[in-house]
Amino acid sequence: MLIKIYGERNSGTRYLQKLIKSNLDVNLLRGVAPPKIVRLIAEGQKISKEAARGIYFAKTFDHFLGWKHAQAKSVSQLQKFAICKQNITFVSITKNPYAWLLSLYKRPYHQSWRRSLDFETFLTTPWPTLPRENADPIISNPVALWNHKNRSYTRLKNGLKALNLTYEAVLKDPFKTLEDICNISGCKQLNNTFVKIDRLSSKQNQGFDFFQQYYLREQWRKSLSQTAIAIINESLDEQLLDHFGYRKLSF
Repeated sequence: MLIKIYGERNSGTRYLQKLIKSNLDVNLLRGVAPPKIVRLIAEGQKISKEAARGIYFAKTFDHFLGWKHAQAKSVSQLQKFAICKQNITFVSITKNPYAWLLSLYKRPYHQSWRRSLDFETFLTTPWPTLPRENADPIISNPVALWNHKNRSYTRLKNGLKALNLTYEAVLKDPFKTLEDICNISGCKQLNNTFVKIDRLSSKQNQGFDFFQQYYLREQWRKSLSQTAIAIINESLDEQLLDHFGYRKLSF
């Protein structure tokens, strides 16, 4: 029983992985490159660790189906790989775009400029992608990045066994999330009782209860200006909002 997790940066992939690993009898396909192997590739070929990660995922795609933050390949492309003919379920996780953009602004992984821009400028700045991201080299802006990645996850259901989760739904009821995964994949639970994961991220000190309240009560909204909302709304894919059950914010 195999599960492949996809989800953008800052969308809860690490927590979802811990939740599944602690509660379900499945094999999770690797979504990040092992540091030791990255170091060996980098030292052996005298290249950067970032370039080494790209090589690792290119060489191992048929085993692990790529980086967890990558844009998913099309169903027709994935079906060419032998691993997709096994008992595999794709599970994606998506965060509310407004909240996600704030998270990405605070933690713009893989961007050299970090936080030298104000939030409104950040929202209109092109986003260079990584080779392992399976996306156009430059995405017009971070809102379009959310559109592209999450649209690719919804298309997995057109021919493959796939479940599109939202970060908020996982926070609201982690146990139901596990039940939904079991129902679609056919896997079994490891334990008679649910194992709660309190630390959502190894890089943040707050526990589960903090994040549950912050996202379910939409406390992040106080960080959005009217200008920011207008900029975001210009680029948001409304069909995707509907698919995930999100609403377009007004002023």
